[in-house]
Amino acid sequence: MPYILSSGVITNDVLSYIEDYFLCEFTIIPGEVPNSPNIGSPLLIDEPTLESAKRKLNSIVSTTIGKIQKQFPSLTITLDSIDIVNDLITINIDINNTIKSYAITRTDNLGS
Repeated sequence: MPYILSSGVITNDVLSYIEDYFLCEFTIIPGEVPNSPNIGSPLLIDEPTLESAKRKLNSIVSTTIGKIQKQFPSLTITLDSIDIVNDLITINIDINNTIKSYAITRTDNLGS
């Protein structure tokens, strides 16, 4: 089945599609794409501590993984880790025993 990536490239590789899906979810803030309120994740989090920010991010990422898992039930997709250092959020996701890292820079200084 062909999939269209955010770059406009068409691929039959489901893993490339899933990687692109995560990248879009984690770098687009809801409302940034006109008429598409369901694209993106609210990774700008106003939490008082680093641990509460990680818990909130864990919930957001887990929801995104759940959406993808419903579309592709034959794949194993799990959250490996979330790290936050100043403006940098690193999300590591295990897709069929391969860790993919997504580094997202936000300007709200999470947990500081």
